[in-house]
Amino acid sequence: MLFAIARNDFKSLFRIPLGWIILALSQFLLTTIYYVAINHYLNKQYLAIPVNGVSDGVISTLFGSSAYILLIITPILAMRAISSERQKNTFVLLLAAPISEFSLLFGKLLGLLFFLSIQLVCMLLMSLLLAFGATLDYGVLFCSLAGLLLLTITCTSISLYIASMTAQAAVAISGAMSVLIFMFFLESMALTRFYWLDQTLTWLSLFSHLESFLNGNINSRDIIYYCIISSATLYLTLLRLRTLRQYA
Repeated sequence: MLFAIARNDFKSLFRIPLGWIILALSQFLLTTIYYVAINHYLNKQYLAIPVNGVSDGVISTLFGSSAYILLIITPILAMRAISSERQKNTFVLLLAAPISEFSLLFGKLLGLLFFLSIQLVCMLLMSLLLAFGATLDYGVLFCSLAGLLLLTITCTSISLYIASMTAQAAVAISGAMSVLIFMFFLESMALTRFYWLDQTLTWLSLFSHLESFLNGNINSRDIIYYCIISSATLYLTLLRLRTLRQYA
């Protein structure tokens, strides 16, 4: 049943304009970033400015910039998965069906991740194209891909929790975006005079844990952080679904 829900949610995004619009806009933005990053890298080479390599100059820029696109599309997709269905009263049918809250939640999660993985695959192919004209650091490439995948799971988990709290689409989107933007830029707030507070804000920042992946380093601390945030928000969403089922 879990995979049936995931498959249905994944296919449903291609039956409406929203899914195609999100794919088209995100790919347009990624292609623009890719083009600008390559031009910037080539201009540095032309001017004999020292560069670290195409992996740092293009791949890290592409994957790092795509993280900001997630701030926009994951709240919209999560709204479509839960809030929109609650507003249409179709979510009640799922709650009344003989399926567990776990299957319902992770079916929704997997459906969104399958859709978002299209963007990841496109970015991987765009990066591999660079191998025809430059020497790629595959360590940086696959570390960046792994880091962005963890960030995608975390952003989707947070967005699903916010979406489960309200049936209003606008509230779900604005709420999830606000939380994600706040957590992204916590690192920039680490300018206090208290060392422990600065370290805490940096550790809580979603983007700060992606940076090591973009540099080609896999740190267990970053993996644990994403696992904790994802697990915590998914557990809270699971409790919320149980409450909704009781009052359905």
